[in-house]
Amino acid sequence: GFRARALNHPMLRDQTVVLVMEAGHREVVIDEAPAMHRRTFAILGFAAGLDAVGSHAEWAALLESAGADDVRSRWALAPGIIAAHPEGRAPASDVPDPFMKGNDAFDRMAATIAPAVRTIVEWEGSFPR
Repeated sequence: GFRARALNHPMLRDQTVVLVMEAGHREVVIDEAPAMHRRTFAILGFAAGLDAVGSHAEWAALLESAGADDVRSRWALAPGIIAAHPEGRAPASDVPDPFMKGNDAFDRMAATIAPAVRTIVEWEGSFPR
């Protein structure tokens, strides 16, 4: 099962992309590992960036031309492609934190995050295995 633990530099060092729930979380990641500043996104913003790029170009063609030939290289290249797109780094809304706020807060959080998770999963699922 999942167990919460404190974020640390070794935990972040080898991550290709870090997705966070809110801007404050992104700041914590960047404070801990400054090199992650271009690879750390609010999850809603990352999903919006995938959509923005995908509405103007074919992701498969972009990634192929950039040399991506596997899952890791796709995820390594996607942040730069998103950041380079004019609509790719638009400010993202925070996901409401449900901690200690009851079931209704968890339901609101789930409703907020579900479309972004679906976008990300569908994006990854669109590539051949």
